[in-house]
Amino acid sequence: MEHITLITAIAGLVFGFLGAVLGVINTCRAISRDRIKIGVLPVWIFSQHGIEGMGIEITNLSFMPVTVSRVGFTVRGSDEQMPILDGIFGGGSFPQRMEPRTQIIAFVSAAAYEHSNFARVHKAYVDTACGKRFTGTSKTLRGQIRKMASTPS
Repeated sequence: MEHITLITAIAGLVFGFLGAVLGVINTCRAISRDRIKIGVLPVWIFSQHGIEGMGIEITNLSFMPVTVSRVGFTVRGSDEQMPILDGIFGGGSFPQRMEPRTQIIAFVSAAAYEHSNFARVHKAYVDTACGKRFTGTSKTLRGQIRKMASTPS
């Protein structure tokens, strides 16, 4: 009879601890699911129509729809911003509603990344309708900035 009580106590301890750990994990995942997450990645675009240029790839990593209101670049050392007004690669304009797990590319015209301020660009940004800002950078953006900085004006 003592062995059965000891085995029951050990099993209760193990399963109780396992239940507590799983409860904490589920709570963390539930909190994470309710957050807005946007991936921001500057890219170089080549289209089948011969269009080539810089773009900002925006990925809605959330489990809910998100409205993207502004896209652009932040300028190093100041509060200045360079918004992109050229619209979305493949058609469309901002604000743009993005369903969960979807992706769009904001197209940057050649005139924008050839602008003299582009050499001071720090990161790409995406503003949402709910007031959140997400930023990102890439080797493509850093390479374009280096190219602009080394080109004489």
